[in-house]
Amino acid sequence: ESYKNGAGFLLSADLNALGGKQALASSTGVRYFIAEEKEVNRQMEARATLGFDGPRTGMAAWLADPSAMGTLDYISPEATIVTAFVVKSPAAIVDGLVSLQNHNVAASAEKSLSSLREQTGVDIRNDFAAALGSEFSLSLDGPAIPVPSWKLVTEVYDPVKMQAALGKFAEAYSRETVKAGNRPLRIAQEVVEGRTYYMIAGGDGSPLTEAHYTFAD
Repeated sequence: ESYKNGAGFLLSADLNALGGKQALASSTGVRYFIAEEKEVNRQMEARATLGFDGPRTGMAAWLADPSAMGTLDYISPEATIVTAFVVKSPAAIVDGLVSLQNHNVAASAEKSLSSLREQTGVDIRNDFAAALGSEFSLSLDGPAIPVPSWKLVTEVYDPVKMQAALGKFAEAYSRETVKAGNRPLRIAQEVVEGRTYYMIAGGDGSPLTEAHYTFAD
């Protein structure tokens, strides 16, 4: 099918044939890998596709079916880099990490989540992941130099819970960085035309360590 539509560079592989039953294919359900690059309307288009032999399992099963994405409405046509995806449930991803068949990875994830909960007072699953929706996009939308304009857009079901979690993260980080002899984070907010804008930035004053965000709609 790729040849019918015109192909510049094409790579395809049957992962089952390459690695046997102990390979990636046997653990995730992925069977085929296809990557291609060609010129479309005088622009380079690169695409990679994974084909599954049966239902998706493992990390691949966290992705939801393709759907319309409201997060893309916040990205301009001039964006240089855009990545976007839809997951079934952020909370289910956290659950999946601590129940992986690889017991070492699962134990490490559980330990990290427990440590983070003790240090910040934030339960990643119930206070953070549960407040999120299923859509995410990350783009370089604006100038790349001297300060890159990275834009992260996520779907949020509970803005109050999300803001509380972010505030606890920032406060905990500030406490630890002060103990290490560094300046605390700069945390501020302002209201413009009825909407609250928040800032979390490094104490060094560099624009590269500065993040601004708001909740819309």
